[in-house]
Amino acid sequence: MRLTSVLCAAALACAAPPLAAHPLAAQTLVTSTGTPYRTSGLSSAQTFGASMAGMSVTAYFADGATANAAWRDLSGGLFGAETSLFRLTFPEDVNTGTFGHDWRLTNAWSAGLTRLVLSGLGGRTVFDVNGDEVLTPNSALGIPLQFRPDVDANGLEVPSPYAVGSTVTYSNVVRVGAATPLGDVFEQVDLVFGTALAGGLTAEFIMDTDSVGEGGTIGPVPPTSTVPEPATVALMAGGLAVLAAARGARRARA
Repeated sequence: MRLTSVLCAAALACAAPPLAAHPLAAQTLVTSTGTPYRTSGLSSAQTFGASMAGMSVTAYFADGATANAAWRDLSGGLFGAETSLFRLTFPEDVNTGTFGHDWRLTNAWSAGLTRLVLSGLGGRTVFDVNGDEVLTPNSALGIPLQFRPDVDANGLEVPSPYAVGSTVTYSNVVRVGAATPLGDVFEQVDLVFGTALAGGLTAEFIMDTDSVGEGGTIGPVPPTSTVPEPATVALMAGGLAVLAAARGARRARA
């Protein structure tokens, strides 16, 4: 995959076309076409915990272990994905939904958590990376996944240790109907840690999602069927005519 480097001046990432990469504070953001997806339309740019029910979350660990869970109601005002190895949560009572509010990832396993993959298909959810202007209709402004900064001894914000060297890849670009995809919303986000999240520790990050909504549809774009060229059609027709004539001659002889 060819990557084009772009420098973002703002803390929020610039809109990136498919197949692009640029630094985002201490981490790298990549957007990739992947498998193109199509939706009937976004119902809301405000996505809450309950809106993402069914979204798939998979965690990978340094010892080769993996764990997968579907997003669901965890009770106590939290929605998320949880197994015996990890827990990812988002509070349901945030008024503005996922835009700019903390997601919490906890590693409950002994080995370091090295990668986290979220697939929005099962939860009719898409991930919005564009923070400059509204592109896909009803998507509003987005925020790419980025770790919350730490605060040093002087009270100054410094990049999170988990952001340093990490790569966030957005893939499976999503379009509305037959429109051209605008490169701002994606079906999957893949976080590869620069420094593994150790067992028993929690990392916080922000990330924006939009909702396809109840009754909406989302899925991979079907492959385009090939329409034969006129010359090919004429050739096929001629061959069929010859076969038909041959059958008729055999029947006459019989």
